Amino acid sequence: AQPDGTFLFDNIRRDTIVIKSQASTGDSWVFYDDTTTKYYMATVVSTDTMTVLDVPDSIKTIRITAYNSGVIDPMGILNDSEIVLSKNHGFVQTFDLYTFPCHLSDTETDYFYQLSGAPIFHIIKFHNPSLKEVYDFAAGD
Repeated sequence: AQPDGTFLFDNIRRDTIVIKSQASTGDSWVFYDDTTTKYYMATVVSTDTMTVLDVPDSIKTIRITAYNSGVIDPMGILNDSEIVLSKNHGFVQTFDLYTFPCHLSDTETDYFYQLSGAPIFHIIKFHNPSLKEVYDFAAGD
């Protein structure tokens, strides 16, 4: 985390993914560029409020746009994917940043996501069960 609200995430290839948490609606930046012809831009498309884990919170929706050779790549597997950030809870919705962007070189396609689909992760309310709840079950539960 940097003082200006920029967060740098390392992926599996030790490249950097950039998220600007303090960006305003309409702001864009290079989300990821691995020096091939493919790169990804991030744009804050909306700010709003939503209930996150039963608490009203400010959120930002960031849309990712894939580019290839300087032109929008409509075939980019994560083109138009969205990240939702909560002011107080962090990621509400995201995709796998660690293996992003999942192409090996400029000439290869997004092999991982084509095989498995683009996994999207959502924050959920988690309940830690008591010992009674753990052991109190009926066959078929």
